[in-house]
Amino acid sequence: MSDSPEVDQLKERIAHTREELGETVEALAAKADVKARASGAVHDAVDSAKAKVQGLADSARETVAGAKDKVTGAKDTALEKAADAKDTAKDKAVDAKDTAKEKVAVAKEKVAGVKDRVVDAKDKVAEVGTRRWAQPGVDTGDPLDPEGALVVVEERPAGLDRRLQAALFATAVGAVLGAVIVWVRARRRS
Repeated sequence: MSDSPEVDQLKERIAHTREELGETVEALAAKADVKARASGAVHDAVDSAKAKVQGLADSARETVAGAKDKVTGAKDTALEKAADAKDTAKDKAVDAKDTAKEKVAVAKEKVAGVKDRVVDAKDKVAEVGTRRWAQPGVDTGDPLDPEGALVVVEERPAGLDRRLQAALFATAVGAVLGAVIVWVRARRRS
């Protein structure tokens, strides 16, 4: 038997209303279930917290890795600069040592030349002395010296007078002192 269209419509509306009521009851039951809602909220909060912690951990790892790279770079740069400074200082020390050796050698040569001049001057001074005037018949006028007058004999190199000799002696002394100072400084550096 066929029902009238109104009855079919009514049945349809009843079925639809039942469906909506079922959904509403389920929604009300879910809202009434505080434990399940709290558990869901806790799970959501835990998941959110885990995601935040994971994000912070990843960010911290990236920051630490970046800082580590910077420190490693700074360390490498510092080591390179220290090695360069060491090499430069070593080169300068070698150059200074070589220069000091050269200056000492030159000073030694000058000292040797001055020593030769001093020996020559000593020989010349040794030749200077006194001897008796040996010309017969010359009266010195000194009653205490019946033998005759004393004459100072001095042989000088051509054009060399006492002031020049004193200047040469002072130069020789200065050269010797200079060589000693250079030698002492060279010994201190090495």
